[in-house]
Amino acid sequence: MEKDLEIKLMTKIRLTENMIKRSVSVHHAGHKGNGRILTAVKDNNGITQTQLADKLEIRPQSLTRALAELEEKGCIERKRDEDDRRNISVFITEEGKALCKKIHEARKARANNIFGCLSEEEQETLNTLLEKVLSNGEEKC
Repeated sequence: MEKDLEIKLMTKIRLTENMIKRSVSVHHAGHKGNGRILTAVKDNNGITQTQLADKLEIRPQSLTRALAELEEKGCIERKRDEDDRRNISVFITEEGKALCKKIHEARKARANNIFGCLSEEEQETLNTLLEKVLSNGEEKC
């Protein structure tokens, strides 16, 4: 493959990433990123804050602030472990589940706006190619 083509591909991927970031019209649950946190809590209800920070690759201090916002809005509940008071587990509330559903629907609509110009077959091909690129990158890290 010609090196110029590889550079063009990298540029197009960066431009696509920027387009996706710009397409985020509504930030749910306070600020950007809380939707990802809330979804992770929903999928791992009762996860400790330490495990959640590791899973999302977020600094614990940043996660603590975001969780405080989510708790204030009634989306999550935090409970200190009775056996090990250092551990705090995070649980999603019914309000948090409802917000997760709204976030999922908004993400789905954004994805359709961005990738709707591709046929289902083209989307599958793009997904396969991106998985290949990502797995290659992970092997080299």
